[in-house]
Amino acid sequence: MVNSSIAPPAPAKASTIARDIKGRIRNGSYTDMLPSSLDLAKEYSVNPKTINKALRNLVEERLIVRIPGKGTFLRSAHQSSAHRTYAVCGQLEGHLYQSLSGALFRGIQDAGGLPVPLDPSVGGFATSPELYLRGLLDKKPDGIVVIGGATTPYDTFYRYQDEIARLVFVQRMESDLPILAASVISDYWYGTYIATRHLIEQGHDRILFVTHRHNDQNWAPPERRHKGYIQQYNGYLDAIHEDGDRREYVCSQRMGHYGDISGIKDLLLSSEAPTAMVADSDFRLTKTLQSLEKAGIGAGSNTPCVGFFNTPWAESHPGGMSSVDIQETELGTQALRLLLSEETTYERVVVKPQLVIRNSSRK
Repeated sequence: MVNSSIAPPAPAKASTIARDIKGRIRNGSYTDMLPSSLDLAKEYSVNPKTINKALRNLVEERLIVRIPGKGTFLRSAHQSSAHRTYAVCGQLEGHLYQSLSGALFRGIQDAGGLPVPLDPSVGGFATSPELYLRGLLDKKPDGIVVIGGATTPYDTFYRYQDEIARLVFVQRMESDLPILAASVISDYWYGTYIATRHLIEQGHDRILFVTHRHNDQNWAPPERRHKGYIQQYNGYLDAIHEDGDRREYVCSQRMGHYGDISGIKDLLLSSEAPTAMVADSDFRLTKTLQSLEKAGIGAGSNTPCVGFFNTPWAESHPGGMSSVDIQETELGTQALRLLLSEETTYERVVVKPQLVIRNSSRK
């Protein structure tokens, strides 16, 4: 008698799939390019993530290379990226951009390239940019990808650009200098715009924007302005004025001064106090809410709010903090495509963030 309750065989594990693909490579079934991850997932009846894990094993065994936007190739048949070296520099530590920097390093290795090892003795990227970049160029990398920010030494890259074979800025490009580089930029304006519109749709008309540096008259002097913060501020303004004449509530909470809530105290104690907050970072919003709660002002950590960057600070917020996700994986994929391209390109790619909604902004 046949037992119809017997479960179907379990899907193949990544290690088993990797061994099978390796066998196909050795017997000549694959001579140049492998099928796509989706096609392999269908063939083996597994999730594409399992296929990617299997292919990762073969990359580590140096049997294949994976080129973003092109496909997966046998290393012996695709040597254009093999043995090339690429440098990743910028903000590589801390709670910001960990996914982005990790994706860049893995992508370089998957393509058969080697990340350039950096000597800490040459000085810091932001503190000693000239020494840092000179030490980097002495290693003659085939390309450099820079996770850009407000402190990135753009003027140094501008002076040395003729010595850089391929330069790609990713995440932010704050300079107006005519640097010969490709760029993959996160749309900060759109991120704050969708965050603010979400709070408006939740019924909030008085929304406070908590930012890095701002005063009642103007932004900081031009030489100290951060384009990213200005774009976020403009996104907030466009959102609150899109369908009504709402009041602007803006407060500065600078790094290292989160215990000082004097700028926000009077606003929250007024008769027309803001009922929700949007901030230019999860960290800034978290520290602001903690300071308010400690002082017994407003709703503290229960204030309806949306952060920015979707970092662990948002996840650890009581009940979860809604936050703007800048799509680090997509930023990394596009940056790798430009870095590893066979043709010189100065393309500019803009990646739109997405809003991750958690309990902090739900009714």
